[in-house]
Amino acid sequence: MRIGSILVLSDLSAPQNIAVRRACHLAGVHRATLKLMHLPAGPWKLAAIASEGQGVDLVVLAQPAERSTAAFLRGRPVLGLLRRLDTPVLVVRRPQRSPYSKVLVAVDFTPRSQAMAHIAANLDPLAQLELFHAVGTADEARLRSAETDEQSVRSFRAKRRRRAQKDMSAFQESFGARRDRTRTALGRGDAGWQTVLRQQRTGADLVVVGKKRRSAWEDLLFGSVAHRVLSRGSSDVLIVPDACVGVQQPLAPERIGLPGAWAAMALAAGRGAP
Repeated sequence: MRIGSILVLSDLSAPQNIAVRRACHLAGVHRATLKLMHLPAGPWKLAAIASEGQGVDLVVLAQPAERSTAAFLRGRPVLGLLRRLDTPVLVVRRPQRSPYSKVLVAVDFTPRSQAMAHIAANLDPLAQLELFHAVGTADEARLRSAETDEQSVRSFRAKRRRRAQKDMSAFQESFGARRDRTRTALGRGDAGWQTVLRQQRTGADLVVVGKKRRSAWEDLLFGSVAHRVLSRGSSDVLIVPDACVGVQQPLAPERIGLPGAWAAMALAAGRGAP
């Protein structure tokens, strides 16, 4: 993705200057036009911001400090904005003046994730990139609830990890010459929480995550990696909406329930599940 235009949101207060500085840096790197939108004090006017953000390549803002019950139900104002906007949003939280040096990208090996990782690689081209995938444990929990023996559960876990390693190697190959500055890592557990832990462990100054368009209630009930990273992390966060990379995602098996469980049981029992 070429960044030709950037919109930065600010109320012109000192804490908000971190977003303006970061936007100015990126505008210089990409020779992009920069537009400033003044945000008055009080709740965000999401419709007005979304209207202003249509047609730009990147929106930059400082982390809002709102912690009301209403904000929690909306999944934070930035996620409310993403429900109206198909543009990547960079949430700046650190008063860092230098370019990003370590960028952590949470991936799931889908085409959407691959496109998102390339956007991350181009944001600050000299930064070291780390592709991170957390192997989920939901199917493993279903096996245990079905009273599957421990050896089968461990075998299933090992197969999942080997598959993830294979997928990660293929994923990394897509970066061509950039592979020399692209690292990979695997975790295990909740993707959002594991991404936060990985960022803390590596000291990455930017985390990049994808975001499906959902209602506030869906975010509240099902959660998302973006929501968890924004809520628990401390680094800058680049959130890339699905619509930005032009990929429509089907409903995940975990949202439906049974198919994922049956696939896990078949694999553990050696009946040929992938």
